[in-house]
Amino acid sequence: MRPHLLAILATALLLAPSLASARKAKPDAYPSPPDRLSLRSVEALQQSTLEPRLGNGSVAEARDWPASFFAREAGCTATLIAPRVLLTAGHCIADGGRVEIASRGLLYEGTCEAPRPGYPTVQSADWMLCLMDKGVPDLQYERVSLDAKLLVRNRQLLLAGYGCTAIGGGRDEQFRTGPTFVEFLPGEIADQPHWAATFSGRRRGDAFVCEGDSGGAVFVEQPLAARRLVVAVNSHRDGGGEGISFLSVLSTAAARTYVTRWADRHGQRLCGVHADASRCR
Repeated sequence: MRPHLLAILATALLLAPSLASARKAKPDAYPSPPDRLSLRSVEALQQSTLEPRLGNGSVAEARDWPASFFAREAGCTATLIAPRVLLTAGHCIADGGRVEIASRGLLYEGTCEAPRPGYPTVQSADWMLCLMDKGVPDLQYERVSLDAKLLVRNRQLLLAGYGCTAIGGGRDEQFRTGPTFVEFLPGEIADQPHWAATFSGRRRGDAFVCEGDSGGAVFVEQPLAARRLVVAVNSHRDGGGEGISFLSVLSTAAARTYVTRWADRHGQRLCGVHADASRCR
């Protein structure tokens, strides 16, 4: 058999068991989203990057993540993508719910609005945009990408979140980031058209979604441009212990429509989406 055919066959055999696992995986069930969500800035965390790697993620330098926020009680993470726009997961806050974020000693409140249809009707449509009543000033906001070409199989991603470090373990009050790779693309998981998935069991040491990471940003890094782009939010993990993490992708047709129409309706310019957005990281 020709070498290139052998390579194709080997790739197919490697992918088949994990793809079957993803299709059969049953993500953890979440309770009904709360009507209120309170978050604090990651900048407020007193944490050291000198700590060893834990739970397949490294402790982040807090000052590098001023637009990231965590909810200690609710176990969710969120990201500012414009002065008045907060992005998180749909299962973290109810449609129409109120969110509060603390940044540099001040409190800011806003109202969240889900896509139609959104979570839980479509579990993988796990996005939530929240419009703050007033802007959170003087930060560098994270850039979003709605470009589907950025998300390809085996692309390295960076997961970010305030989650636990081991399945079934508690959170330790740290914000972490960690690398993983795209294994499954939107459309490959039955009945869930907006999920991409990673499989930490395939590569020793890959980061994975754990309790508290929900809503955290998933990045594609562009080192030459010194940029990181939000391409998804952490959504669910496999409850069966297969090491599968499900990510709600922002570049499906439904996600792009939701994000752009929401921004137009509220008159918001989003970093990475609108060329005239300001103070983008």
